[in-house]
Amino acid sequence: MSKALQAAQQQRLVVNSSKSIKNPCNSDHTHCIGEPSTAVSTPTEALNNLDLEHSLAEARQAREALIGLGNSLKQDWLDADHWRALAAQRQYRLPHWYLPLSAGGIERVLRDLGLDRDFYREAFGLKTYQQYVDRNLSTPLWVFAGICLEASLLGVSL
Repeated sequence: MSKALQAAQQQRLVVNSSKSIKNPCNSDHTHCIGEPSTAVSTPTEALNNLDLEHSLAEARQAREALIGLGNSLKQDWLDADHWRALAAQRQYRLPHWYLPLSAGGIERVLRDLGLDRDFYREAFGLKTYQQYVDRNLSTPLWVFAGICLEASLLGVSL
């Protein structure tokens, strides 16, 4: 059989409700013509589905653990409404309430706000992000973002 004929068979047309739909599959799977199918056609797909389910379960557990830790963080801040207004003004989404401070979180907030290490060093007077984390164990990440929004607006060090 020639390559052209094989290619034509692989791209055969399936007639469905007087419409022609290209069928990229070599078999008559209903999922190939646009109908939903829950059947798994290959062992690889089954393995991918298991991996996805396992990953989703792990992600749910990690999120629940973070929320549990977030309950121990201080959430009552007098400037919270002001920080939310500043975030809305800059169209910036504050981090989730349950996320604790971390060096990576601080770096991400600074990057998202368009600020750099020099701003951090000038505003907070610290060399490393971890120093701020160690000094503020009960502070959530969204508070740090609010403080950075306020400091960048005022242009002064804290």
